[in-house]
Amino acid sequence: MVKHDAVDKAPAIDKSQNIAFIICVFGYFFFVFMLNNQLPLILETLKFNEALLGTLIACSGLGNILSGMASAALGKRYPMQGTLGELIIPGGLTAIGFGIISIALLYLRADIMAISFCCIFLIVGVFSARFSIATNIFMVKNFSSDIALVSSRVQAMQNIAILCAPLVGASILSNYTPVVLFAFAGVFGIVVFILSAISSRVKPSLY
Repeated sequence: MVKHDAVDKAPAIDKSQNIAFIICVFGYFFFVFMLNNQLPLILETLKFNEALLGTLIACSGLGNILSGMASAALGKRYPMQGTLGELIIPGGLTAIGFGIISIALLYLRADIMAISFCCIFLIVGVFSARFSIATNIFMVKNFSSDIALVSSRVQAMQNIAILCAPLVGASILSNYTPVVLFAFAGVFGIVVFILSAISSRVKPSLY
């Protein structure tokens, strides 16, 4: 009898891509949590009522649902490959969305601004769900033999971001304006994903 001891393993991942993955995940969590916990105070500062907060959360949730439905519908035709580009694109677009909000705060009237907020949060919800899906697929395809360890590290990075990012966001908001906070979060996110793309030496791709 012949023993089959070989076990399928994920292809070895380059060290630079490993570092880029860490930068991607931690950077994304950081700039998102920098804003999330400050959102009620931001809306209060901008003289919006509580109803808008609920609407923005609903829009983001709807974006999550639409993204999940699209991924399920297109998954067989356009399967995700587990590349870093699949994280960089939606993460970068989320950061750009926050940057657009900072510009909208400078130039738009309050009524148009509220509508713009809802539209942007809907789009951000789509890309945030895409980022989460891409993160899970990247871990499964590249760290299948150590998935528990990698998942715990990703969770640890998320917890650190949850602890530190709101402090940074609160500090910025207490000393400056919501415009500066959104602009800082957007620029921070864009820089993070540019650095990730450079360090990974891969061409970003959505599929």
